[in-house]
Amino acid sequence: MSERKYNRIFTIVIDSLGVGALEDAAAYGDAGTDTLGHISQNVDSFVIPNLQKLGMANLHPLRQVEPVEKPLGYFLKMKEASTGKDTMTGHWEMMGLHITKPFQTFTETGFPRELIEELSARTGRRIIGNKSASGTEILEELGEEEIATGAMIVYTSADSVLQICGNGRVEGRAGDCQALPGKEAGRVQAHQQPPRLCPEALRKDGPERPEGRRSGCDICG
Repeated sequence: MSERKYNRIFTIVIDSLGVGALEDAAAYGDAGTDTLGHISQNVDSFVIPNLQKLGMANLHPLRQVEPVEKPLGYFLKMKEASTGKDTMTGHWEMMGLHITKPFQTFTETGFPRELIEELSARTGRRIIGNKSASGTEILEELGEEEIATGAMIVYTSADSVLQICGNGRVEGRAGDCQALPGKEAGRVQAHQQPPRLCPEALRKDGPERPEGRRSGCDICG
């Protein structure tokens, strides 16, 4: 069989659509996780025609979706070799990097006072939030205060990510991200919520740049 070469390959990742827990899931508080399976178990209708054609139900039994006799794609389950559960860890590994030291997370503590104070000084804005929350939760709690006072909402999640959101232009939020001192978090996100409190309306990510080598090739972002 002759080797086929491609000029470019596109990788599409459906973030957080897990198909079952790995053996070390309990170490990350994720024992019993199975996002795709649990969705199927808890909804009456589950229509995924394109994923079905590719073989999704062949990979993972689904209550509403039948396997196909001749899938259009190859399908398999992969086990992450890297240490950590951060989204970026998985993305980097897919591109050839084995991460042995997990990114630092701030889910329980929020970000260090020194970082928040310096971010406030560099941007000239008061910081509110600084805790773990979903985008909808933090906006429900602090969105009106952000609108009224111009304060900057900063929050985090289970990932090593510092998130900034507000009603200004997303380019302005991205500028706030660039003012972040040091590399406390592996990834920084800027969110814009027009016209008022609409989470995920616009977003820019600023991940740490990956560096390394695999199979003689440079890995760079």
